[in-house]
Amino acid sequence: MESHVRETLVRQLCEPFGPRAVDHRRQLRNRLLAEPSVTDVVHILGRTLTCQAQNMVLGTLGEREYTEEELGELCRGLLGERLLLRSWPSDPDPVLAFHLQARALRVAQWLLYWLVAPKAERHLPAVEGFLAELAASEEFVDCQLLEDILVRWPTDVTDLPPSALRVAVRGLYERHALWVPAPEPPG
Repeated sequence: MESHVRETLVRQLCEPFGPRAVDHRRQLRNRLLAEPSVTDVVHILGRTLTCQAQNMVLGTLGEREYTEEELGELCRGLLGERLLLRSWPSDPDPVLAFHLQARALRVAQWLLYWLVAPKAERHLPAVEGFLAELAASEEFVDCQLLEDILVRWPTDVTDLPPSALRVAVRGLYERHALWVPAPEPPG
């Protein structure tokens, strides 16, 4: 998909829908299922979208047919976006900001459980990099997502590789200076 076509699609996704909203959404959904490559979908999701537009794109992810290579590309691309997809509008209203952060966390959890966890072994460097970035971040949503990964991981979801979890724990130790020096040898 050419860049200008992708940008037009993003603009159409974010435009308010009028009296023909159902028809318009159906057409956009069909386009999302048929036209964009995985790279295009990752690019679209990396843009700041309205919640409704983001939901439409996310809703098509599970309905598309993917090759193993495309699933890997989707996994790596969304890890590159840190799974934290931005919603519009950015409003100074703290209540709205809180709800948008909670939504970003839920979307990131869903993407992590649905897409990343089952593919984590095959894309270990990307998963480790993602967890290292979360561990180094002080952003609320990043900290919450990392806490969910380390403390509240669902039992019905494939576990992340131990080496990736060690990267996260090591990052937390470094960020909070929790290293304990080894005792001096007797002498």
